[in-house]
Amino acid sequence: MAPSTPSPPRLHALPTLLADFEATTAALQVTHGQLTEQVAQLHAQLSTAQMRMQLLLESLSAAVIVVHDERVLHFNRASRKWLPDLGLGQRWQLPAHWQAGPSPGEYRLPREQGAVT
Repeated sequence: MAPSTPSPPRLHALPTLLADFEATTAALQVTHGQLTEQVAQLHAQLSTAQMRMQLLLESLSAAVIVVHDERVLHFNRASRKWLPDLGLGQRWQLPAHWQAGPSPGEYRLPREQGAVT
């Protein structure tokens, strides 16, 4: 017996498949537009929050250094007094003369007249 040959494609189903494809494509385009708008809104909110944080950090008289994944993300002017060579993005290494303070992430610096926290 000879092997059977596959039946020809059902051409009558193509218009339905094409219509489904076009509807799915249109839905994806709408979703993409919505997501793009949401990303733009979130980016604007993040930028505003970063500016506010920087203003807050600059208003503090205490030195503040924000570190993430061992890299300096932010620091304020007061931190320049203790670390004049500090730069954004540089690898953070705790200075050897700093001593752990009473709270996590707080350090004491020895001085002639006593320690500074």
